[in-house]
Amino acid sequence: MSPSVGISLGTIPSEVFTVSIEEYASRLSSRRCPGITPEWVADAVDDGLEMDLSSLLFQAGQHFSRWLNPTVVTGSATSRQKAMALAWALFSMVSPYVKSDQLWVKDIQDLDIKRLCSEILGVGAALQVLIQCGAIDGRTIDKLGGRFDFEAKSPVDRTTVYIEAKGTFNGGSLDRHRASFSEKLSDPGVITAQNPRGYSRAIGVIFSIWTDNCADRKADVELLDPEHRSEDTFEEMVRDVISFYATVLDEAVGKPIGAARLFEASKSPDLFRSDALPPIAIFNRGRFPLEFHRSTIRLISDRKSRTFMGSFWEARGQEALALIDPVRFREHPYQYVGIDRDVWASIEDRNFDLLLSLHKGPERLFEVKSEAGTEIYYLDRYGVLRAWLDRIPADIDFQVSGEL
Repeated sequence: MSPSVGISLGTIPSEVFTVSIEEYASRLSSRRCPGITPEWVADAVDDGLEMDLSSLLFQAGQHFSRWLNPTVVTGSATSRQKAMALAWALFSMVSPYVKSDQLWVKDIQDLDIKRLCSEILGVGAALQVLIQCGAIDGRTIDKLGGRFDFEAKSPVDRTTVYIEAKGTFNGGSLDRHRASFSEKLSDPGVITAQNPRGYSRAIGVIFSIWTDNCADRKADVELLDPEHRSEDTFEEMVRDVISFYATVLDEAVGKPIGAARLFEASKSPDLFRSDALPPIAIFNRGRFPLEFHRSTIRLISDRKSRTFMGSFWEARGQEALALIDPVRFREHPYQYVGIDRDVWASIEDRNFDLLLSLHKGPERLFEVKSEAGTEIYYLDRYGVLRAWLDRIPADIDFQVSGEL
């Protein structure tokens, strides 16, 4: 008699874990759609979701429940339970466990197994996210054999929702999955006049599985096709942002010639032409031109460094920030104002996606104490650094703690 093999669903970790969720904030017009963000998306991004591995594996079984061979996969369990057991047998190879309310796996250094596991759990996680958020009716899920992975009915208006479910390890291959989803939106019959683009029509979900040796964990789930109020604001926004930095360069850094060139670039009809000359020419001139800066300061933390191009002033010549004690402000005779080097690089390289993303960092007020004295730094979310110092430093590097 041939030996039988059993797969115990009772060995699935039972602990509940939290799944963090974010939207993919693309600046490419082809990856944006008009509309107002649905409430379920806002709630999921703000609060995350609580899940357990059994629920994800049950949904993951939809990958192959229809095609199980009953002469091979035997027993009294239902086909869905057998499919779930098969999903668990495969995913268990990366030894998942829950720690600090997060799902982790072991890094087994086998790319084939990792691709298989990410595909299986990516499907389960995507479907479970949409079910828990009320975006689809879980009873109506149907696996597709075409371009999209699944379709289901909306519980609100019973229309069809197309679902693209992907998985990855440690946030890898995200842009490839994003591009794939964007391309599938052009399939005939997906986006129509009666069914316009939006989360209520087609949803892309990427689930990241995190190995316990990954030091830079980010969101577990990325929702694709975020809805925006307009598709036509990208170029206008780029021009406004460049004008903002031109104003800072003029009024705070004291570089009117460079500011005039920035203002001119912001209004140029060639700004978005890749075959035209760079909007500004800074880094191809050997040294950073004096019309854009006089002095450099570099802040260095444990994880990264940021370089700022700017000027020193007498502190009394600059307006104090409201959040700094005026008495302390007067104790420091020198002030520095500088702009993140990445701002200039993104404009020169026409990397406008990067330019528009330079608003997500933390705003920080911190002190650096040394034998020579104390410096106060304020770094805003737009990459503008202000510093109050006892002296003009001989060294440009300053070690700081925390995130930059």
